[in-house]
Amino acid sequence: MVSARFVCRAPLASASELPTKRAVAKERTIHVIVQTNTNAVLFWIRRKVQNLLYVYNAAFFSRKKDFLERYAGNTYADIISFDAYQFDDPRVNNDFVADVDNRLLILEQVAREKNKISALAESGYETTPYAEWWTKCLWKAIVSHNISYVLVWRNAGLIDNNHWHYYVPKKGDVSEADFKKFYKLPGTLFQKNVTKEKLYQWKL
Repeated sequence: MVSARFVCRAPLASASELPTKRAVAKERTIHVIVQTNTNAVLFWIRRKVQNLLYVYNAAFFSRKKDFLERYAGNTYADIISFDAYQFDDPRVNNDFVADVDNRLLILEQVAREKNKISALAESGYETTPYAEWWTKCLWKAIVSHNISYVLVWRNAGLIDNNHWHYYVPKKGDVSEADFKKFYKLPGTLFQKNVTKEKLYQWKL
């Protein structure tokens, strides 16, 4: 059984921040390194480690030229993606949907040209205070696009100054029901379904 694991986010200060070659190679795991600088990528390539997927990830861009500004090249990237967060109240300003839609169009064009996998590698709306954000914002933004996955950011819980920092709703939250609706959409695939489909299994 092979699974996907996010092992780090970068840029990294040095190769010493990465797990050891032995720790990675002894597992039949596809490790996913997101937004890693070229030096970190070369660190693994030179050691002939084969079970890593490298994600080239950008933040803000409105043109293909801007997205590719720091692209290291086809040799170093398996997946291309970007970050997109909802900051404003979508009932007042929902530029998030149009922005993600436009950037996904650019991403898909680049993915076709470079034969890469596309993804929305980081997204979310902190504490998701809008009751229908999952189906009226996130789903609306991605539904017409061909992307491999969407990753919403972490659930850290209560952090400094009693600030709640989480992105997937907990029981009783205003968006809980909508998240369940999002989960049940025929177009979404969560880990339970991925496991059932045995997507990561193959015969050696």
